[in-house]
Amino acid sequence: MQNLLREAAQKIAAQYKITYTEALDKLNELANKDLKLAKKTEGVTDEKELSRFSEYKNFIKKAKKTIYYDLRRFHSSAKAEKELLSHFITHADAQTILELTRTHASTKEREPYITVFNDQLAMFAENSKNVLDIGGGLFPLQFPYTNFSSLKNYVWLDKDKKAFDILEVFTKTLPNITFNLHKESIGEHTWESYLPSGATEFDLALMIKLVPLIYRQERPLLRYLATVPAKRILITGSKESLTKKKSIYFRENETLKEFIKISGRKILNKLEIPNEFGYLLE
Repeated sequence: MQNLLREAAQKIAAQYKITYTEALDKLNELANKDLKLAKKTEGVTDEKELSRFSEYKNFIKKAKKTIYYDLRRFHSSAKAEKELLSHFITHADAQTILELTRTHASTKEREPYITVFNDQLAMFAENSKNVLDIGGGLFPLQFPYTNFSSLKNYVWLDKDKKAFDILEVFTKTLPNITFNLHKESIGEHTWESYLPSGATEFDLALMIKLVPLIYRQERPLLRYLATVPAKRILITGSKESLTKKKSIYFRENETLKEFIKISGRKILNKLEIPNEFGYLLE
């Protein structure tokens, strides 16, 4: 059985964004729980014969599906997040913040290139006083605050409760910036209701990996997104699939270009790292 599982793990690792070791560990874990497979293969030593069993084929099919959906999850285990958050409350250190960013798929993907990403972001809008982060997830953990000396107000909008709970703790470590966290869906309140006192528009609106997601799930909402009162908007998309080792650049770029057309804005600059790209609009 082990040789078959090793072969299956190699194929899965070649197709999905998972290492061979991780794939093999997952296959072994699932095989140990599969009673039908265990009963059918008990005493069978001929691996060619075993590979033809419908129980084995069904097991591999189900295992691939499990791995696929595990990779699609935005958040890691709730237990891991709770433990990290508990540690962060008493030890607000950089390493724990880094570990927290790795609990969310989007920030985890960006983390190897975050310095380059943030250098470009700061170059675009370092003088921003009021920032609106729409569908922000855990991006505030990665935001380059030291490069935004003018920043006074950071408004975060997302329905993600896990991210909200983490940010409620994290934002207290930055007393010089006023954070307004809104755990709600886009469109639940008007854009104007999020504006800081005295402001008529935001200096920068962030839509990090948001537009393609909205396009797939709530396409009519794109027109509302395009009406956000902001001098500049940064929209980004992924170059790679979240689950499989394949490029989705063309699809994501078409979606971003459609949003640009809807917004009526022009492209001021382009942001690009190895696995993400985007446009600064004005």
